[in-house]
Amino acid sequence: MASFHLQFFFFPLLIFISPSKAQQSPKPKALLPISKDSSTLQYLTHLNLGTPLNSKTLVLDLGGRNLWMDCDSNYNSSTYRPARCGSAACSTSTPIFGCLLCFDAGCHNNTCLISIENTVTSTVGFFEGIAGLGRTHLGLPHQLSLKFGPKFALCLPSTSKSNGAVVFGNPTTYLFYPNYNKSKLVDMSKFFAFTKLYINPVPTAHDVPKGERSAEYFIGVTSIMIMGKPIRLNETLLSIDKNGHGGTKISTVNPYLHCTREFHIQGGS
Repeated sequence: MASFHLQFFFFPLLIFISPSKAQQSPKPKALLPISKDSSTLQYLTHLNLGTPLNSKTLVLDLGGRNLWMDCDSNYNSSTYRPARCGSAACSTSTPIFGCLLCFDAGCHNNTCLISIENTVTSTVGFFEGIAGLGRTHLGLPHQLSLKFGPKFALCLPSTSKSNGAVVFGNPTTYLFYPNYNKSKLVDMSKFFAFTKLYINPVPTAHDVPKGERSAEYFIGVTSIMIMGKPIRLNETLLSIDKNGHGGTKISTVNPYLHCTREFHIQGGS
């Protein structure tokens, strides 16, 4: 059994995700900015989409299945092309509920009709969609994988006054300037600690066909200790059982209390 140590500080948290073990040739890198909403504690990113370019604010969801946005509000692109039923793009979208039939202006007949999930419970209209980074064909990492490779990293800001980024690609170094002091350049890759990612064979989202695995990222945890004292909890819930119940997942949409105390988590190797 291996153990790893987590300590909470007021600087960005870097999470390196490799959904695929396939070896990739060197590819270019892509970067999206990340900010933190002070009222909801959600992580936000911004995409410029359409023709002409239109800036959209999206919630960053590490386990989100899809990249989707509200096209009914302030979005009209001359280069928009719907995914037609029977097309290659439609065939990789699951679940498919049929073809869309509509008569309203701006609506497109014979397009894929799929289910999207709003994983943010807040009713505040501060975002226009969700950038899902989950293990699906419609997730942002897969859509960018041919161009940048299957790996990505998250640098999450700890407060609304700091900035972060999501990096697509496989850079060999992660350089940061602490407190924006360029005289103190730090390569964070020297301090990386790694733990195995697990896949839940049972989907955890709504309206997903039986037999499809979860799009979320899980880690192996057997116990949690605070200040050297174990937390009393049903430890069997920390692992995924044969029915897909339980497990310890990494989430960006479920905020937790910020803490400067020291945590020790015992994880399976």
